[in-house]
Amino acid sequence: MTRNIRRGWQWCFQTWIAPSLRHTATLFLHWAASANDPSAASGKWKEKAMDDFSSWLAALPDTGPDGEPDPQACDLYTLLTEFAALRQEINLQTRQQRKTLRSQTELAEQFGRIGEQLDARIAHLDQIRDALCQGIEEKTAAAFFDIRDALVRGEKATRSVAGKRGFWRRAPKGIDTLAEGYAMARRRFDHALDQLGITPIVTTGRPFDATCMRAVDKRHVADSAPGIVIEEIAGGFIRAEKVLRTAEVVVNA
Repeated sequence: MTRNIRRGWQWCFQTWIAPSLRHTATLFLHWAASANDPSAASGKWKEKAMDDFSSWLAALPDTGPDGEPDPQACDLYTLLTEFAALRQEINLQTRQQRKTLRSQTELAEQFGRIGEQLDARIAHLDQIRDALCQGIEEKTAAAFFDIRDALVRGEKATRSVAGKRGFWRRAPKGIDTLAEGYAMARRRFDHALDQLGITPIVTTGRPFDATCMRAVDKRHVADSAPGIVIEEIAGGFIRAEKVLRTAEVVVNA
């Protein structure tokens, strides 16, 4: 289509415009030659301009292009129709691009919401995992609480026997070593519990605390105030302010 327009313009120029310009130039030259005003020296630039223009016209070919241009190819109605169709196509493409951009934006927002939900689910699963691990650790450790009670009772009993010495009475051989063995085993047990964040509840000599202690007996001791724990029957354990097992104690009445 562009080629046809170019050919049409060339044909019009060589057929109508160039001859008109050539004729006009001839008239100007004739008018310039017939001027007899001697004071027209300042108009020499005009003559030079006309000479240059005449030379340019003389250089143009005298013959027009071969054939006649297709008038339908240069028809104004066809040209405007093509421009209208092109504009409509551009508008359609623009609307389609806007629709695509809107869809991509909505898709990105949807992916963002899915990502937030996924992060929340992962955080919830992490909490469940931590709770399960904590529950398993506590249940596993609770199975060994009685072992620590046995170690404490063994240490207490051996030290009691080792302390009952007199002139006519000797302590059993190796009782001190046995008591130290009980104490060492208890310390290692407490260290293992400490690795899990579990600590024994200190009861003896402390005021009775119903949140972590359970009174199984009462006894009167003269040198102790009422409500003070005077003996521990079974140890209690706590983890991060959570009581895993209440201590069984004897309280001074």
